[in-house]
Amino acid sequence: MPKNLKTIESAAFDKLKMEKLIFPDGLETIEGFAFSVCNMKTVVIPDSVTSIGEQAFESCKNLIELKLPNNIKTLETRVFSSCYALKSITIPASVIEIKEFAFYYSTGLESIIFLSTTPPTIGQSDFSGTVLKTIYVPKGSKEQYEKLKSQAGIPDSIEIIEQQQN
Repeated sequence: MPKNLKTIESAAFDKLKMEKLIFPDGLETIEGFAFSVCNMKTVVIPDSVTSIGEQAFESCKNLIELKLPNNIKTLETRVFSSCYALKSITIPASVIEIKEFAFYYSTGLESIIFLSTTPPTIGQSDFSGTVLKTIYVPKGSKEQYEKLKSQAGIPDSIEIIEQQQN
């Protein structure tokens, strides 16, 4: 990808067969459906990205490793739904909203690491169809995250573990 690329347009790489994707620094926007139904295993999104559109990575069934940018504020509708191989995700402290169905039916998703002391607003069925077992949260914020139980597919039985931030 060109180093001066600012926007990846809607459906630009739909059904791409590449396995690893590292975006150039300076990229700002990934529009909806840009990489849906791709074969990627690894996606590293630079901190310069501030917007990822709806369903941008939906049905990337082989996606194992995903690094989200530290400046993203919203995870859009179905942005990572049906990413079956994804086992863990780190949600940056900048995220204030996770829209409906963001990780819906990502059947391998077992754990989430939240970096913010304040839970983001969670959308309908965000984590339905996952096998969530553990949520890791910053020290001192467990009580706030307990309120997420029974919402958006987060089971009552989930274990919430506080961890020291680096």
